[in-house]
Amino acid sequence: MRYDDPQLQDILAGEYALGALRGAARARFETLARQDPRLHRRVVEWQERLAPLAEETAEVAPSPRVLASLRRRIEPVEAPPRWWNRLDFWRPFGAAAATLVVALAAYLGVQLASPPATVPFDPRYVAVLTDAAQKPAIVVTAYNNPFRLIVEPIQTVAVQPGNVLRIWAVDRASGTRRRLAEFKPGQAQRVPLSDAGWALVKGAVALEVREETIAAAGPSGPALYSGPCINLKGPKIS
Repeated sequence: MRYDDPQLQDILAGEYALGALRGAARARFETLARQDPRLHRRVVEWQERLAPLAEETAEVAPSPRVLASLRRRIEPVEAPPRWWNRLDFWRPFGAAAATLVVALAAYLGVQLASPPATVPFDPRYVAVLTDAAQKPAIVVTAYNNPFRLIVEPIQTVAVQPGNVLRIWAVDRASGTRRRLAEFKPGQAQRVPLSDAGWALVKGAVALEVREETIAAAGPSGPALYSGPCINLKGPKIS
């Protein structure tokens, strides 16, 4: 991946500031940001740009279900010790048990130091869609295994009754716009993709969002939001 590309750096910094980068992708970005002062500066700029949005957003008390889920994540219940971790299991073995423990610890250390073969939850494509004033409005992240989009609105969008918000993929080769997905305003959501939908994402140079009637067959009116579709894995080198 061309991490020195200013456009890609800006998009990844925005994704990081929004919390959309997760897992191995977020860890890789943090390592790069520590090594590259320009990338770190872009993160700070995005955080300062998004700070007013957080300040203007009214606080909402989480539902009991969401609160319970958060508590489970930050206050995990400690599982009871396994039988092989109990002192009374190892005591009869004496020196032989100590040797076995050392060997087991060395083996686990090697396994934990080795990177996983695959990271199925890494994002493959991302598009930060901006409005006419070039302010971030919607973040669209594409994942595989299974194919899906995560649509995360940043701005509040008012949609006329009977209309829908549609994402259109702009083909890299022809410039043709193809309908990709629909989503609801005002909430982050997961949108499943078919094989054909994933092919549209892979071939897209940009994504656009339009407000349209349900019956509209093609893109109508100007795009409300648009942004380049970036391949986070970079081009394949043969």
